[in-house]
Amino acid sequence: MGTTFGKPFAGLFQETEPRIVFFGLNYSGTSSILHHLKTGDTISETSVPVGFVFVVDSTYRERIEDAQSLLYMVMDEIQGNAPDNAAVLVYNNIHLVPGAAMTASEISNKLDLASLRQRNWQRNWHVQSSCSLCGYGIHEGFDWLSKNTARM
Repeated sequence: MGTTFGKPFAGLFQETEPRIVFFGLNYSGTSSILHHLKTGDTISETSVPVGFVFVVDSTYRERIEDAQSLLYMVMDEIQGNAPDNAAVLVYNNIHLVPGAAMTASEISNKLDLASLRQRNWQRNWHVQSSCSLCGYGIHEGFDWLSKNTARM
C-alpha cells in the first residue's frame, strides 16, 4: 500500500461531513472499482454517515492472512474514532477467474468477520462478490452500504 499506519485516521472523523474509508491490499481491485465508479453509471445520491469498504482479491489465497491483518489493524486504529455500529463492506473481488475465487462465505470465515462483534465492535458487515474489471456487484455493495449506514 505504501503508507505507514502511524495515526493515519487522526482527525478523519472530527468533521461532520459524510466519509467512507476505502482500502484493500495492493492488486485487490480498489483502483479498478474507483475507476468504474468514476466512469460508469452513478449510484444513488445517498448521504452515507460512516462506512468502511475493504477489497479482497478472492483468487489470491496466499494473501488472505495479510488481508485479515490489515483489516484488523485498521479497525483497531479507528476504534473510538468511528461509531461502533459503522457498516463494513467487504468486496470479494473475483477478477473473473473461473473456479479460482473464494466464495463470500469462505472470505467471511477466513477474515473471521464474526469476531468483529466479539471485539466490542458492534459492526454490521457484508461480503459482496464483485468484479472490478467489469463492474459486477460494485453498485450492489454500495447500495447495501448506503442502506446500512442510514440506520445508524
